[in-house]
Amino acid sequence: MSLDTLRTALVALISDPNDSAAWSQIEEAVAEGEGDAVVRELERSRLELEKQRSWVAATKLLEFELKVVQGDAQVASKQLQRARIFHEELYRDDDALVAYRSALDARPDDASAKAAIADILAQRETWEATVEQLMLDATEADDDGRRARFLVAAADTTLRHAPRIETNVKRVADFLERALAGDGDNRRARALAAVVYEELERWDDAARALGRLADVLPTRADKIATAAHAAQIHRTRLDDAEGSIRAHEKVIELEPGNAIAVDWLREHYTQNESRRGLRAHALERDREASRGVRHLGADRDAALAGTRQPRSRGALLREGPQG
Repeated sequence: MSLDTLRTALVALISDPNDSAAWSQIEEAVAEGEGDAVVRELERSRLELEKQRSWVAATKLLEFELKVVQGDAQVASKQLQRARIFHEELYRDDDALVAYRSALDARPDDASAKAAIADILAQRETWEATVEQLMLDATEADDDGRRARFLVAAADTTLRHAPRIETNVKRVADFLERALAGDGDNRRARALAAVVYEELERWDDAARALGRLADVLPTRADKIATAAHAAQIHRTRLDDAEGSIRAHEKVIELEPGNAIAVDWLREHYTQNESRRGLRAHALERDREASRGVRHLGADRDAALAGTRQPRSRGALLREGPQG
């Protein structure tokens, strides 16, 4: 399979990480291809997925990268990246533990992997007592903000360390909903809720949580990444044309000329013969193009080259007091 075919599949994947045909083509290309060129294409597309906070798809591309890279140093680096996403973005400490141990197999003296493993194992031993105490603190808290912080901490701990079964994930959702009922602007609660709702396939709730999270995040890069992920859920998971339009227009408000959002809106308006909407967004795209903005459809390499990376969910959650 040619690199051009691989590139085409990766572009489709960036628009829809659930595209099974694209995944099949990528798998075939990785099985047939070797060398740095394949790795570079996978890496660049993965970084674009990370910018959209499509973390599950990013970990899958990392698995493909691991099938192609050679040398212990590269293997260790890829495994550490997988571990970071599992730990900081998906709250899957069991999967993070496996990845950290694989990194140590490739690089036995890696201090960061050793420290991370020790930390996860130590927290695993006490998580049930920790959650029990946090819930007691939440019950005794004398204001909504404090109560929300205890509930969110209990949700985080449970999601990371309890058996990852539907009952426990639903329990986490309940903690977060109670927290948000008292403190609707809590960024940490909204970030966690988005992860949980996606896992439970509560797509409406996931898109809503991401949309509201984008409203309260402090930086433009984080707002764009979160709004783009909400728009992705709308166009790939929900049958709600008006909601999809609003979600993609929100992305364009934050990042005029965003290639995926503009292309989706143009296609939607074309199919639905909305000349006014089509003309408005076509003019917006032409205006941005005249300023030097380069679009995915016209120039894939420019689109995948990336700009400032948004911070990880882990970084967001480590911020100071929130509302």
